[in-house]
Amino acid sequence: QNKKGPPTSNYLIWWESTTKMAALKCLLFVAVLVTLGSGQVALPEDYDNQRNCMLTHFAPMKPRSLLFCSKFNDNACCPPSQDDENLNMFQLIHDTGLSCRLRGDLRKTPMAVFYCLNCDPKQPKYVRNLPYFAMLTKDQFADNFPLLGFPSSRSAPLPYSCFNVSFDGSSTTLTDFANDPANLLACYSTRGQQVLLSRNWVISAFGIEPHILNVFDTCMLQKNAPCLDLSGAIIPNRDRYTCGNDLINPGRFYADDTAICDLAGVLPNSTDCKVLVTEKALNQDSFGTPQIDENFGFRLVEDRSCTDDEYNTWVGLYARQGNGSDTFNPTVLNGPTCLMTRDQVIDMNANVLPLIGGESVTVTPEYIDAAGEFAFSNAHALTAPALLVALLVLLAVLF
Repeated sequence: QNKKGPPTSNYLIWWESTTKMAALKCLLFVAVLVTLGSGQVALPEDYDNQRNCMLTHFAPMKPRSLLFCSKFNDNACCPPSQDDENLNMFQLIHDTGLSCRLRGDLRKTPMAVFYCLNCDPKQPKYVRNLPYFAMLTKDQFADNFPLLGFPSSRSAPLPYSCFNVSFDGSSTTLTDFANDPANLLACYSTRGQQVLLSRNWVISAFGIEPHILNVFDTCMLQKNAPCLDLSGAIIPNRDRYTCGNDLINPGRFYADDTAICDLAGVLPNSTDCKVLVTEKALNQDSFGTPQIDENFGFRLVEDRSCTDDEYNTWVGLYARQGNGSDTFNPTVLNGPTCLMTRDQVIDMNANVLPLIGGESVTVTPEYIDAAGEFAFSNAHALTAPALLVALLVLLAVLF
């Protein structure tokens, strides 16, 4: 009667319950440590933004409470300050009158989903390490970027080497980049990397019939107006809406420019053409995801993997851009419109980037998802960390 512990007949029951409780406490403790501590350090990466968030330069982590992008409160790539700026920019672009005030859950609207991309913990997975070239023809570059003018998405004037400058300084013709691939990057590339967007999601969210971005037809948008100096040149590095706004119907404003479709070899009224023009519109300055749009171009891709034939065909066309064999074509330079596989991503970084003067990058296979590239969409639901999922499964087995 004085022996410690349970009676012998109940020993197995006591041992089983005690073991379960100890295991439960240990698992909960580890889960809390991992959940609270995950993402507090930067992950090693082969190129910028490969595994760490663009805004924080850390792996995704549990943020302090987010209001606008609240679906990422468990794990995010943004701090609350950026969440607040997302909301502010969202309100400004939709400030189109009392009767046009959005009702219901604003966070489900297309622009809200688009603006919260910078908080998505999967943001590093959407990055394609390929320079982005604005959807302009070579002549359009010359028309839009006057001599010593400031391309609105660059922080410095175009270099003199980008122009065939006559003695009196009157010519603003872009120089021929044949046999000088470095000119492609110096003169034409507007952003150093890309963020991949699901073509299907963009079509569903913003609409392309009867014309692109028709979701904004009723109330239009208040787009940021650039700051101009006395000569009319754009002043770089100014925050959105510092110099006012312009009321535009983006679908009508951008829909008629189909010159890029001719370069791509698609018919003006086809779905492929409308997708290209939509991509061009989403890449207009101060229109896309705050902060992201200053550093990345948005590339619309299909939700499927590239075949080897598709990839190899693109590499051949890309090489012809680099050596000047073909006319300048951003629809080629911006990469395939499908999702590259892991092997293709590795080859692209190592062997394709140098074709236009980029640096060769040796990619660690383990840093690339087994499925290859991912495209942003609103289809995925935010899930709990993998450890917590495993914990729930183990609890179900134990109890």
